[in-house]
Amino acid sequence: MPSKERNSNNITTHLMICLLLFFTLSTSYAQSCASQRYQRPVFDAINSYEDITYATSLPYASEQLGVNIQKDYKFDFYEPMNDPMGKRPLVMMFCGGDFQKGDKKNSEVQTWCDSLASYGFACAAINYRLGYNAKSNPSIERAIYRSVQDVRAAVRYFKEFHKTFKIDTNQIYLGGDEAGAVAILHAMFIENEDQRIRATFGIPNEKTDLGCLDCSGNPFQHKIDVAGLINMRGKVTSLDIINARKKIPMIHIEDELAAFDTRKNPLDQLSMVGSKALHGELDRLGYNTVKEDVALFNASSLTSSVQSSQIWNAAWKQISAFLYSTMRFVSPTPTGPAVACSGKPTTYKIDGKGSFCWAVTGGRIIEDNGNSIKVSWDYEATDGKIELQAINEIGVAGYPSALNVVLRETAIAEFDALQIEDNVISVQDMSSYGSFFMIDFGDGSSPKSAKPGERIIHTFDLKGNYVISQILENSCGTAISTQNVKVNNITIDSWAELKKAIQLPVSDIQLNDIDQDLQIPLSNQLIYPIVRIRIIESETEKKIFDQNVELACETLLSIPKNQLHRGKYTIKISADGQSVNKHFEVK
Repeated sequence: MPSKERNSNNITTHLMICLLLFFTLSTSYAQSCASQRYQRPVFDAINSYEDITYATSLPYASEQLGVNIQKDYKFDFYEPMNDPMGKRPLVMMFCGGDFQKGDKKNSEVQTWCDSLASYGFACAAINYRLGYNAKSNPSIERAIYRSVQDVRAAVRYFKEFHKTFKIDTNQIYLGGDEAGAVAILHAMFIENEDQRIRATFGIPNEKTDLGCLDCSGNPFQHKIDVAGLINMRGKVTSLDIINARKKIPMIHIEDELAAFDTRKNPLDQLSMVGSKALHGELDRLGYNTVKEDVALFNASSLTSSVQSSQIWNAAWKQISAFLYSTMRFVSPTPTGPAVACSGKPTTYKIDGKGSFCWAVTGGRIIEDNGNSIKVSWDYEATDGKIELQAINEIGVAGYPSALNVVLRETAIAEFDALQIEDNVISVQDMSSYGSFFMIDFGDGSSPKSAKPGERIIHTFDLKGNYVISQILENSCGTAISTQNVKVNNITIDSWAELKKAIQLPVSDIQLNDIDQDLQIPLSNQLIYPIVRIRIIESETEKKIFDQNVELACETLLSIPKNQLHRGKYTIKISADGQSVNKHFEVK
């Protein structure tokens, strides 16, 4: 790791808390979607605050002397200097030393916290209770249990003061080497009094009952749950302590030469289970578990601190990747229309805190309000996509989400208006992407509707200037197109014209003279290409015929004889909003 500038302050706990609270209140969240925070060293300078008490407990030495002299246990806190983040993930690190030695100020511990803080994490290097009788396995078991109580007390402390230290309580990680790893593993797997071993209630030379899991250190009450564990060379007393439901993500770091290390360790007396077997069992139970083996050179000649630092540096890439992958999340999916219209601005939004980066395929963003965007979709595109990447409150970029959008064309109104006669207008639809259209001829008559591509003929009854409007609709909305026309002369009477549609040879028809069908001749000389013809029995108002007839194609109307009875009938002929009647009688 590159060297860092460290600002160390040896201050009292309360003063340190006040200062951190001030900085918390004076900063605000700001994060770019391109941020590499937690993925590479983005901070060169680091602040550290030393010797802050998190627990007051009875140490092993006091037990040996038979006196009740409590001792303060402290931590050093590391954070990126000038960090704008309102809250950060916290990694709590516990050093090794066989529960006999080790300190938060050791060089390897500073290496750990320097690495983490440079990547944007907050780090706490925590001292815990040491000491035991190496000749007594129960004494060793008590030492492990005391460390478990201290780990849990430290978690409770940071949850209690999470605002002071700007900590995201959902992103607290525990890490440790050798004995420190033993402590964090057992602190997470041992959860209730039933799991306490007999020695923790007292042994001949250590009579003190160590108490329940969360009865030591401080009075704070919080749920002891963490986001993940960094286990360097740690072991467990038994695989039976694993909680199959807890599923804490873990990374296990092991020295490849550990199996050949002949140095004696008092903990080996307990026949503990190593990382390989632990990882295998966790994997079988469905945990998110990763195992990495690292190689050390001349390990047997290295001091414990140097060896621990080398293990960390060799595995740091994997550790940082593990932490980042554990923190990542799936970005929420944008909400908005899954079917949209080309050229029509459409709004998409997201609920939640943090910041959001939007990307659009098949269109362009014309307004970005952070939690929502307005998109103008391209006319040429048939499919679109809204992609979103969320950055949460601790600056982690989520996995992108996407909403696929089907694009439809916006209606385009267009028509040709041809004056057949001075007062007769033929309107031919030339629109695009419409479901239906209406024509308003601007003379007070009712608008005429038709399907795309059809023609409408209209007769004006008065001279004057008129604005013809086409109103075109589809699922994307309405489009309007207009043209001006001028009527100088009234050359055709619409009523007289309509009467020509049917050419009744006689007004009285003999039922006995009808062979099978009544044949009514039609005219194909009208200006109206289509007319509606209805034939109604006058007395009963029964409709025996009602159709739109295309005069250019039809020459006769055929009315089956069995539908006719003796009586009077009315023929209603309609077109262009006009209607005329003709009458005949069946005798």
